[in-house]
Amino acid sequence: MEPCYHEALTLYRRNERTAALDLANAIRPLAMLQEQKGEVKQARSLWAEAKELYAAADVDAGVGESSRHIANLS
Repeated sequence: MEPCYHEALTLYRRNERTAALDLANAIRPLAMLQEQKGEVKQARSLWAEAKELYAAADVDAGVGESSRHIANLS
């Protein structure tokens, strides 16, 4: 499953028309997977990026979720 997440993110990042919310929603499951695997550094980085994107898209629930995960990884 992880290779599919990476492939999707590559496609989203290459498309200049990808909306912040779409990219954040693509990052979220990979962040969760990295967290479950114990890959703290990668998970924290992905959650931080998702948080910024959710903030840019004015999605408070996404910002809150990302913040909680980042705090739990600290």
